[in-house]
Amino acid sequence: MTAQRRKRRMRKRNRNRRRRNNRFLIIKGIMKRLAVALSGAMAVIVGIAAGHEYYWTGSVDQTLEAVCEIPGAALELLGVAQERGQDLLESMPELPDGVQKTLAKAADGMQGLTGWMPDFVTELPKQAGQLGDQAVRWLFGIAGSDAGSTTLETIPEYQGDSYVELYGNVPSFTDEEREGPAYEYYSELDWLGRCGYAEAKITQALMPTEERGQIGAVRPSGWHTVKYAGIDGNYLYNRCHLIGYQLTGENANEKNLITGTRYMNVTGMLPWENLVADYIQDTGDAVLYRVTPVYDGDNLVASGVEMEAESLESEEIRFHIFVFNVQPGIIIDYANGESRKE
Repeated sequence: MTAQRRKRRMRKRNRNRRRRNNRFLIIKGIMKRLAVALSGAMAVIVGIAAGHEYYWTGSVDQTLEAVCEIPGAALELLGVAQERGQDLLESMPELPDGVQKTLAKAADGMQGLTGWMPDFVTELPKQAGQLGDQAVRWLFGIAGSDAGSTTLETIPEYQGDSYVELYGNVPSFTDEEREGPAYEYYSELDWLGRCGYAEAKITQALMPTEERGQIGAVRPSGWHTVKYAGIDGNYLYNRCHLIGYQLTGENANEKNLITGTRYMNVTGMLPWENLVADYIQDTGDAVLYRVTPVYDGDNLVASGVEMEAESLESEEIRFHIFVFNVQPGIIIDYANGESRKE
């Protein structure tokens, strides 16, 4: 074998070795990134599992806040991994053009991943929070075991009255809810941006002591700003609090505001809210209170709300009703909130 052929063979062997090393580096980098992403997902699961301690004390919001913080740490780790990958690329200028292009594509992909992650970290806690919330509440019986069980099939049709009684007008609260600490809870928005149920054990300590602020920045699912002559205030829709501001002081909370007609808000819901508020102020007693919007399929506007309340030291407050989200003289498309006169 001539010296020239030996040199060519040696160069080919070294070139193949560099290619194998470069492939190894790329694969190693990808595996590291996958490990970081998986560790973030596992951290979310651990956070949900650990959440029962917060539920046990009745502090639901703390649990959801803790879960929402975890993916942020994973995002920070991914950013560090991206920076280190970029540093590696810049420190190896002698690599062949093909390898540099491959690494550059990997770095671009990492940039895309970290750009996509902010949406991920806002959506994952919502979905995980809903699942974890239901699981923990079921295990510990903290609240709302029957919330959301009412469907339109179980509700009589609107016949001209603002509400109908459900289940013999008997609320469905549990002994655990009656005996546990004071709390308030607002469901996470679903994938359509709709409110779920809201509930509280209302005491004088929860009730507000200052005037209500503005809520115009909140746009609930199905919201339209539309006027009709003959409606009190002219506007068809109000931003309806599930739990009235006078009861818990929750104001511009998107988890507590739905698109509701003026008729439902003032004629249907407000008298019951006033009844509960007056009772608590007069007696100092606590009242269990739950409001659940009921939707037909994927409609953005609720067909109405299920309202339940029960006073703890007397039977003066006991009701379980469904309030219709209607406006006399107006036809509403509940799928999207559009409307027209009859």
